[in-house]
Amino acid sequence: MNSILLPEGKQLLSYQEKAVRYILGARGTILADEMGLGKTITAIAVINALKAMNVLVVCPASLRLNWKNELDDWLIPIPGQSVVVVSYNFADKLAGKEIPPYDLVILDEAHYIKNPQSERSQAAKALAASAKHVLLLTGTPMENRPIELWPLLQITCPEKWDPPNPGIGRIVTQEQRKSHPGEGPNFWEFANRYCGLKKTFYPGKGKQRSAWDFNGASNLDELRGRLKATCMVRRLKYEVLKDLPAKRRQVIVLPATKDCNDDDLLGDLCEENYYDVIAILTAGQVEFEEWSRRRHEQGLAKLDEVIRYVENALDENEKIILFAHHQDVIDALSDTFKALGVDSVTVTGKTPQIDRAVAVERFQNEKTCRLFIGSIGAAGVGITLTAAQLVIFAELDPVPGKMNQAEDRAHRIGQKGMVLVVHLVLNRSLDARIAKILVKKQAILNQALDGAGATLENR
Repeated sequence: MNSILLPEGKQLLSYQEKAVRYILGARGTILADEMGLGKTITAIAVINALKAMNVLVVCPASLRLNWKNELDDWLIPIPGQSVVVVSYNFADKLAGKEIPPYDLVILDEAHYIKNPQSERSQAAKALAASAKHVLLLTGTPMENRPIELWPLLQITCPEKWDPPNPGIGRIVTQEQRKSHPGEGPNFWEFANRYCGLKKTFYPGKGKQRSAWDFNGASNLDELRGRLKATCMVRRLKYEVLKDLPAKRRQVIVLPATKDCNDDDLLGDLCEENYYDVIAILTAGQVEFEEWSRRRHEQGLAKLDEVIRYVENALDENEKIILFAHHQDVIDALSDTFKALGVDSVTVTGKTPQIDRAVAVERFQNEKTCRLFIGSIGAAGVGITLTAAQLVIFAELDPVPGKMNQAEDRAHRIGQKGMVLVVHLVLNRSLDARIAKILVKKQAILNQALDGAGATLENR
């Protein structure tokens, strides 16, 4: 059995180590852990354990920088090793080239390839076909219906998805062949067994027409058992709570549309001089105005990426808290999600007290209200938002205590799960450099204060 090597000071949680062991024992695996359980870290641990020399990671363009940062932290490099991270769009170009077989192909956010007819799915399938190992990462392997699993299974372990009862249901009609050319009997058996396959009829020109309907669901207990037995690892947060900290923080680096180099303002910002640099920026009028201007520009510049990230996160989370700083950034977020049909509430400094109470009440108690958008200043204190376990910062405050207060709207009495805190920052921006240090400062703050208060029994 391969040993799981990690950089000095790094350690996997027990459920992550179990996943690595499972993945090493198979040619193809779908790692479908819930958001926030560290699928990227687990995947990099697999690279280390395999000592894979030729690795391809395919992910959405917005996650390429995040992969680079995690690889910098968790990968143990080997001389001559090649770990290439590309977007799904670029994967189309790679699929047609003469490339030596990969030791490992990792397809992140694999639900992006749920449509088997798309060029993206075809390219991913081609790249994975000759790889020694294939690993798919997705918190939502099935967003709506079982048929979405089929392309993932065909990439991961097609040989394991023969019909459970060979010889039964394997006859494919001429009509079926014409409707889905290229699909063999296994596809139709899967559709019939797990997708409630049926024929639907609709009016056409001069006669009634028909089509196959794959949108149903059937024999789900059997499907779940087969997934577990063949290729899928999936853990929910509540199942691994004993291994999780009460709160986890993550910095996601978004691609910048323009140069965000702020070295002239931040200089050699580091943990040791953090408070001195921030004090200088906030003390002088000229420095403060320039700092504020750039923070505002960058808050607006990443709106599209923030919206895209939150949209994806809503697929995996029932409720989300989204914090920002500038009023126009918050207004843009609020307007966009309302236009997208997301039931949301917004609290800023302009929100009357009675309306704040109504917003909190709705978010806490109405299942349909899924998104709370608030300013760090106005919504970061004095309210309870334990209905959510995901807190996202579209912008941040440089003071660790204020960030802690905002996070703790979710992390307080009544919270039944782990709270994941995500900072969305532009590459090389003010927020990117500050966030990485800020997270460390917050950890120190928590370590010093958590449990420090005396209880009545101690007195």
